[in-house]
Amino acid sequence: MLCRERPQTGTRHKGRLSAPFPQPVTLIAPERLRHSRFVELLGKGGAALFSSGNEDSGIGRITDGARFVTIAQAQSSTVRVLFCIPSLSGGGAEKIAAQVATHLDQSRFNVTLFAHDRAGRFVGSFENGVRLVYASDKPYTRWRLPLLLLKTANLVWNSDIVVGANEGRATVLSFLCAAAFRKKFVSWIHCDWSEFGKYTSWRARLGLRVSAWGDAVVAVSAGAGAAFRRLVQVNRHKLITIPNGIETEKTRRLAHQEVTAEHLELFRSPTIVAVGRLCEQKNHQLLIRTHAAIMRSGVFHRLLILGEGHLLGHLRALAAELGVPDTVHFLGFKSNPYPYMRHAAVFALTSLFEGAGIVLIEAMATGAPTVAVDCPSGPAEVLGGGRFGVLVPRHDDAKLRDALVAVLTNPQYRSNLSRLALEGAARFDLGQTIASWEELLLRLFSGQSPVPLVHEPG
Repeated sequence: MLCRERPQTGTRHKGRLSAPFPQPVTLIAPERLRHSRFVELLGKGGAALFSSGNEDSGIGRITDGARFVTIAQAQSSTVRVLFCIPSLSGGGAEKIAAQVATHLDQSRFNVTLFAHDRAGRFVGSFENGVRLVYASDKPYTRWRLPLLLLKTANLVWNSDIVVGANEGRATVLSFLCAAAFRKKFVSWIHCDWSEFGKYTSWRARLGLRVSAWGDAVVAVSAGAGAAFRRLVQVNRHKLITIPNGIETEKTRRLAHQEVTAEHLELFRSPTIVAVGRLCEQKNHQLLIRTHAAIMRSGVFHRLLILGEGHLLGHLRALAAELGVPDTVHFLGFKSNPYPYMRHAAVFALTSLFEGAGIVLIEAMATGAPTVAVDCPSGPAEVLGGGRFGVLVPRHDDAKLRDALVAVLTNPQYRSNLSRLALEGAARFDLGQTIASWEELLLRLFSGQSPVPLVHEPG
């Protein structure tokens, strides 16, 4: 059957469509209908594009004024794709969304990246690679919702496929508009919501359910997808795992830039490096306490934390309370954190939860030995269950301390972990992520239902 995009004006009689249609239509149909009376029903000016095989399984019904194309036609057409995000803040979700939007094949995709607010550390970083539209230069407030909805509606109307690229209001507003205009809609799940939901409002949890109502749901890891399915009823054929990827060669090139002379001095001692927002999710408190415990055991080292956030004052106070204010260094946000990762004796991730842990992949790409808490979800998949780095059980502070001490005090062990980290990072190249997204978008544009495109890292 064929896929509906607009209300049908033809009439049905005993399961048949009347003809002719008031407007010319182009339809996709399986090859077996090429010589049937089906073609006669198109009416004057109509046309049928036939595909070989049984390609009609995910295609809807004939509609007036609609445009249908075969998969081959879709691959030769320019697909208008709209990515919607709240802002370009310095988080991993915003970064990967902007990277995917920027790197889609411009000969096949006409991409617009729509951000509600012109705010965030990545403003100015992606303008040259994609059409970037901001709703406002002012911070978001609820009274602006009607204006955001109108702006979103205008952009959705001129798109073929809409991607709610970050859970929250951007996804909710873009879905409402996509549903009103009968556009294809994809939601993107970046977090393990079985944990993240404990730290969000009821509105955010309610909005999460909207993510299951579109045509496809993309999860950044198998764990994040499984958590989503436990919380929200979603057809398993809609749920697709596309792991986050990074620009591996670019990351390694940037990692060889030098840090400032002041910060380079810090690396004269063994260092633990952590990168992430200073918020509850990243659980830097655990890392500071572990650092203090290691210092008390007589292993001198420094802890460098890169990132900004509302917990900065609390974390400084905790370091002072534990007697380590001089060995815990808060270096703020760095647009290029990779040299710090490369110089680290060990990169540590102690998050309460993740979605994929893209910062872990970036650290591994610089050759940093990695130790991560096995939080839901992502680190276990990134580290291959402990094959490419040290995976520590949750809520086991002693094992975390012992793992970090082992890396800090054993140069040969560090060297082996560094080699394994490089090997593991190669499994998450951005090119694989882009290829998976392009395949999904073309399937949706051609009228096929999404299928599990699980590109499992090797």
